[in-house]
Amino acid sequence: MSSRLSRIIALASLTPLAAGAVEFGTLKVTQLANNNNPLSDPTPGISIAYGPGSTTGGIFTDGANRADYNMDFGRSSDTASGVLISSTAQLIRNDSAKGGPATGDFNATSSFGFNATSNKYWIAVHWAEADDNLEANYDVSYAYLPYDEFVGGYAVNDANNGALTQFTGTAGLSLGTNLIDPTENNGTYTLDLAPQATNASQNGVLLVTGSKNEDNYALSQANADGSFTLYCHDNGANGRSYENDGVGFSYLPVSAVGTKRLVALGRVNGDGSTDVAGGTFTVTKGPVGRWYLQIPGHTQSTGTLIVSPEGGDNYNVDNIVSAEWDAANSRWIIESRDLSGVAPQAPALQNMATDAEDAFSFAFFARNASNQAPTASQQSPANNAIKVPVNAPLTVQTADADSSNLTVRYYARRVAAVESSDQFSVVALPDTQFYSENTGGNRAAIFSAQTDWIVAERDAQNIGFVLHLGDISQNGDNPSTALEQWTNASNAMYRLENPTTTMLEEGVPYILAVGNHDQTPIGDADGTTTNFNKYFGVHPDTGINHFADKSYYGGTSEPTKADNNYTLFTAGGIDFIVISLEFDTTPDTADLKWADALLKAHPTRRGIVITHHMVNTGNPATFSTLGSAIYQELKDNPNLILMHGGHIHGEGRRSDTFEGRTVHSLLADFQGRSNGGDGWLRIMKFRPSQNKIDVQTYSPTLDQYETDADSQFSLTVDLKSGMGPYSLVGSAIAAPGATTFTWNGLEAGTRYEWYATVSDGENIVTTPVRSFVTDGVLFDPTVELTGPANGTLVASPANLTLQATAADIDGTVSKVQFYNGTALIGEDSVAPFTHAWNGVTTGNYTIIAKAVDNDGNVGSSAPISIQVVTEPAAPDPSTASAGLFNPNWTVTGTSSSPRQFNNPGTNVGDIELKINGTAPNFLAGFTGATNWENASGPDALDNIPSPYASGSGKAWVNVVDNTNNNAADANPTTAEESAGAAVAYLPYAAGWIGASIGVDANVIGGNLPAGVEVHRVGDGLYTISGLATSGNLLAFPNGNSGTDVDNVLSVRVESGKWIVDMRDNSSEGQNGPFSFVYVPAATPGVLSGMIKANGTNTRLNAGLESMGATSSKAATYFQITFGDGSVINPSNSALLLCGDSTSSGTAAENIVSYSSSGNAFRIFSQDLPQLAGTFQATDIRFLVVPFSFSAAQMPEASVSASKASGGEYGEDRTLEFTFTRTGSLDQPMSLAYTTSGTAVAGIDFTALPGVVTIPAGQESAKVTVEIRSDASAEGDETVVLSLIPNESYISRNPVSAAATIKDRPLHAYLHASGVGAAEGDDDGDGMPNLLEYFMGTAASESSSVSSLVAVANGDGSFSARFPHAKAASDLSSAVEWSTDLVNWNRSGDSDGQRSGTIATQRVSPEEEDPETIEAVLTITAGPAPQTVYLRLAVTP
Repeated sequence: MSSRLSRIIALASLTPLAAGAVEFGTLKVTQLANNNNPLSDPTPGISIAYGPGSTTGGIFTDGANRADYNMDFGRSSDTASGVLISSTAQLIRNDSAKGGPATGDFNATSSFGFNATSNKYWIAVHWAEADDNLEANYDVSYAYLPYDEFVGGYAVNDANNGALTQFTGTAGLSLGTNLIDPTENNGTYTLDLAPQATNASQNGVLLVTGSKNEDNYALSQANADGSFTLYCHDNGANGRSYENDGVGFSYLPVSAVGTKRLVALGRVNGDGSTDVAGGTFTVTKGPVGRWYLQIPGHTQSTGTLIVSPEGGDNYNVDNIVSAEWDAANSRWIIESRDLSGVAPQAPALQNMATDAEDAFSFAFFARNASNQAPTASQQSPANNAIKVPVNAPLTVQTADADSSNLTVRYYARRVAAVESSDQFSVVALPDTQFYSENTGGNRAAIFSAQTDWIVAERDAQNIGFVLHLGDISQNGDNPSTALEQWTNASNAMYRLENPTTTMLEEGVPYILAVGNHDQTPIGDADGTTTNFNKYFGVHPDTGINHFADKSYYGGTSEPTKADNNYTLFTAGGIDFIVISLEFDTTPDTADLKWADALLKAHPTRRGIVITHHMVNTGNPATFSTLGSAIYQELKDNPNLILMHGGHIHGEGRRSDTFEGRTVHSLLADFQGRSNGGDGWLRIMKFRPSQNKIDVQTYSPTLDQYETDADSQFSLTVDLKSGMGPYSLVGSAIAAPGATTFTWNGLEAGTRYEWYATVSDGENIVTTPVRSFVTDGVLFDPTVELTGPANGTLVASPANLTLQATAADIDGTVSKVQFYNGTALIGEDSVAPFTHAWNGVTTGNYTIIAKAVDNDGNVGSSAPISIQVVTEPAAPDPSTASAGLFNPNWTVTGTSSSPRQFNNPGTNVGDIELKINGTAPNFLAGFTGATNWENASGPDALDNIPSPYASGSGKAWVNVVDNTNNNAADANPTTAEESAGAAVAYLPYAAGWIGASIGVDANVIGGNLPAGVEVHRVGDGLYTISGLATSGNLLAFPNGNSGTDVDNVLSVRVESGKWIVDMRDNSSEGQNGPFSFVYVPAATPGVLSGMIKANGTNTRLNAGLESMGATSSKAATYFQITFGDGSVINPSNSALLLCGDSTSSGTAAENIVSYSSSGNAFRIFSQDLPQLAGTFQATDIRFLVVPFSFSAAQMPEASVSASKASGGEYGEDRTLEFTFTRTGSLDQPMSLAYTTSGTAVAGIDFTALPGVVTIPAGQESAKVTVEIRSDASAEGDETVVLSLIPNESYISRNPVSAAATIKDRPLHAYLHASGVGAAEGDDDGDGMPNLLEYFMGTAASESSSVSSLVAVANGDGSFSARFPHAKAASDLSSAVEWSTDLVNWNRSGDSDGQRSGTIATQRVSPEEEDPETIEAVLTITAGPAPQTVYLRLAVTP
């Protein structure tokens, strides 16, 4: 329990309680350790359980500790309402195994102490040892006896062994009159209960106890005159040695047996006989010092036995008594032991001196077995209520069929201060080593950009804390690099500490983990971390911790270094502890124990643990060795919620549950991406009200979110519940019904939890836990994007409808704004919140919705990612150059002039490309090359051909041979070789789409549509976004030296993006340059497709679709024939091959080649690094470039919207599209098209045939779309016609066109207003939506109304004026008249007595809208009516 909550409870006003029933029970106490820690401590010294015969009206509280068992009986003042009598409930005890303090078997006595502020009792137990005052644990039985049920009380003194000075007890009793302390102060007192009890000693028993937290206990003696003598005895003294200290007592008359839960009582003599007895029981004398008590029908499970020592006679003057249930014989054993007063004292069993000497008194109280349990439910505040007063009324509704008084206890705890946003962020910085290393001189700026973004976004993102996941540097303590790297790191991280820029006195709190690269030697946890400590820990020279002046810094596991450290922070009103453990492949037990002790020492703080290597990639990911050890050691801590690490390139997570509690472990590491990580970081948005953490991945340098399932996800975490124990804040004893307790003095704008228990004395029921927030905080609205779906992929230009839902728990949503990153796109102020975002060009877009409420507070949605991709126009295939090169670079076959390859030179391993004698520029076109295996020359099956730019920028191809056969873990050596190769050069100027990409994903040259982006996302992994995936993409490694010459690659499609996967010939991922070409589906002349691992083929362009292909898989190759093989075959075409790793990763590390088999192509693929000549079937993409074709004569086709809009109402109810062609007009041309858009064919417009024929001699033909009217208020809709690619023509932009169907004006109004049918009245103002439209008022706002105003003119005519919206042109209206409100007539009609005409005219200025119309009724025949009524009739 926090100190803050404790103060609140202390100030709470508790309603005085009425007296209640007797409460009793037994506390079963288990010693856990020899300490004095209370039950609320993470390492308590004891645990306590109730014995089975206990009532529910008395409870022990979490302040209980060794031998002090704090009790609460539900009264505003327990001490003023009743006395607590107790006795030890076991005969002997031994806690030596748990540290004592008593050695071996020991005995004890019980008494009570009390808190003068709270007026609550505790049971005090002391070891019966001489010359000490030591507390020791013992099982005890207790009875709380109200003063108005049994005459009783207690007295205390001001000085030890001094005169009694204060008495509390039954009304009418007093100190000096009833309880007499003689002047001798010898610890002997006289008790006379008259007149409350007459001849008391002969008609009942007296239960007594010490009333001071000392090793004293009390004895009583019955006197013949009806009084009692009380003795206060030290439990370490012998004989008649008394102390003048406090005593407590309660008198139980025999007449009370059978009432007040009292079953039996007696004062028992030495021989087992009784002087006073009530109820049915049997006492039998046992061996020395023992008596056996049996009560028919009762056991320890049905009630509680209290024993009280008798004294003042002979042997009994210094005896202590105890009782224990003997289950084997169904009886209680009661023992009397004599104190010797000599240490070590071992009180011996002792009989009384005579049979008649009193030994003890007892009373047995029983639970009512037939009692029905009460019921209870919380009434207010409602669960999750807000704006609850700081003096919060807590109301419980109770019921009980057989109890008139119930004890209601209210338990509560403070959870956290609540912020308006109800969310805050924790940012994780993973593996910044390459930024600190600063290769190229520009990467350190990325590190600083990350922390600058954190500072700039601190308010907007509500950033409360930053985690650095380790590998701060690349080379740790290496003296040649340390100064530069740690300076770069500190320059970035120290920005978080700047009070000026952060506007925080201590900056943004953060913590760092020691990674393997921060250690020297790298990865050695026993090595040095000198520079980490110099810049971020305990300075090795000064011994001063860098964070010594930061209040949030907790400390370190070792005083001389901060390799393991922790911090404390609070965000969103929630308290956290963050523990950082250094990288260690052999976890140290001491470090783990240190972390465990920290979590246990801060039980009210939610725990986050970081270490550099926590888990691996995947979901569920595997633990690292250290991660597993951390979880196993810390999982029993209820406050541990999250663990995070880096180290392994990629992303991963797992969730583990222990005892119903889940701990989430995360991995994020982006160092394998471009520029050492491109600035990617993790944003963890904590949303307490939703009990979740939204994890996002963002790059400030790219200003881009990554929204795939590994990068954006939500974790369910209990953030809303409190972490500490509940405290009793109030109680009441009341009749069944509504019981209210006002919890005063709460903090404003704070979340609290509470529950109640209801007891009828026998049974107790507990309500569920409820939560509420006190007044004093304004909540931000919540908003969620509902459309488009995250990851949506659409063609450019795109027309998108952005949709969101929003709500505000303490107000209304004023508007929802839609953002692309930080740029506002548009907004909507009426639900459902939408925005039409049209003409969106190619690119990756991050969409965020922000809701603004009536208080101006803003809430943000999670981002979604939208990809708008380009399907480029088809290139001119006639511009392609292709050829086959034999060893020594003789050209076996090539394109016809002027596109032919010639004069390639004889440089071994390097083909110098020349087209018609001229060397093409490498960056002016795409160069692709594939192994071509022919009968002459060296084997090309294990070669790697790599196009590259020469020193003068010309296009060359390097060919290297790999050694074989190799081991599975080999890195084959290479040597340049002249062997068969198929090569193609596709010039960008002719419309070929492609690019040359540098090692860091920089575009060196090419022809890419605007919006297409390339990024490196891992070792050897590159993404290409913005290009459609309906066509084909082939990529080839580039290089002529170093590590670039032996790379292979594959492509695949993931989440709408092309992935290029580059591997070293050892099969390991490796960064390197490459080039790629994209072949649109409409590309004519060439053949584009993919052969699958099972031998089937996929056709990816119109040329292949038209020609067709037959493919198969044999044991040692694929074989594919295009058409019948007569037009396209290995002798007249070049085949480019590229592995596809979409279905299988094995394709990523294969070398592919082909050879001829007649008119068929045979394709061979083998695995690196073995290159054992074994065929491995994988998916392979291909592009066939013929040496000769006449694509230049092919016509082009396009489509446009020649009439781009029409309506559902009026005369203009058509749309029109025009299909246009170029080239020869001699023959008709049929063009196939698809229909799409938001309008539905057959419902919104007449379905189209899907084919249009342009007649011979004409350049174009039109398609007319007939619009159908409907009764739906659906807004404007679109019709899109798109050309279907075909081998007979080239599709040229525009390949698709859109036109708009305008909704009927009435329907458009209803749709825009967000209301229902025309005849409805959504705003409840009494005016149908149809009339609202006609008059130009808002159908969704009841305050927006108009009316028909009628007046009588002096000339016998009548007139009325009403507004009319000019846009409401699709309605018919008429003014009608009536004299009886039953029969209505229009202009020219007669009602049987008279006739009238109605003339209308506009009487407002022409520019006014709505305009004002005046209708004038003139009675043309018959008598003038005394009363006339006018009404406006409007029909659709």
